[in-house]
Amino acid sequence: MRTLIIIFFLLSTSLYGQLDSVSISGIVLDQDNHTFIKDAEIIITDMTGKIIKTCASDCNGSYGTKVKISDTTVFVSIKVTAKTKPCSNNRTSYMQNHDKRKVYLRQDMTFVVNFELKPAICRGQPEIVFKKNSTDLIGSDDSLYVIYQILLDNPAIVIEINAHCDTGEKDVQALSDSRAQIVKSKLIEKGINERRMKIKGFGSSQLLVTNNYIKEAKTVEEKEALRSKNRRTTFKVLSFDFKE
Repeated sequence: MRTLIIIFFLLSTSLYGQLDSVSISGIVLDQDNHTFIKDAEIIITDMTGKIIKTCASDCNGSYGTKVKISDTTVFVSIKVTAKTKPCSNNRTSYMQNHDKRKVYLRQDMTFVVNFELKPAICRGQPEIVFKKNSTDLIGSDDSLYVIYQILLDNPAIVIEINAHCDTGEKDVQALSDSRAQIVKSKLIEKGINERRMKIKGFGSSQLLVTNNYIKEAKTVEEKEALRSKNRRTTFKVLSFDFKE
């Protein structure tokens, strides 16, 4: 009799444990080519923002975990880390996905939450230009926002900051070096790790607007506006594998 009671207790506990939790699973894909992404962190929080569970996508882009039904409502979100890579190669880094899914938990159900990540491909350049013979930016530091946001959203990338001068400026190599350094310093002040940024000055060797084109401008103001485009800072991605 005692044996039967123990068996019944174990079966009841087992069944209760199954009903007490539900599964949340899904896949993580590259938004551009729909290939699988590994090592993306999945975060499940309750209504107060407290983390209940975390897990990561595997080499097939899949993740799965169980949460207690007593939580009733949870939020599922995804975080890109330095490890997050496509399953097929190790070259691409990804933008953070700020999508947060609300899931109402019910018994005897499996909840599927899929995510797509956008590759960190830098299309276009922010307009960061300087006053003549100076490291002072034309306008406010807000022009650094694009680079800052890309670095913030993509913790695995390392960039090279390239600075340039106009032919009418003095000591162009030293000036371009200083311009690259001032941009780096401003990004460090915003909290970006300095090891994620290299600098390189090109002097006036890579003009965006040629002198012949500037000469064709009709007014002094138009010519100055064109020259200012050469007093610029740009950037390029060097690698996608930075680790803190």
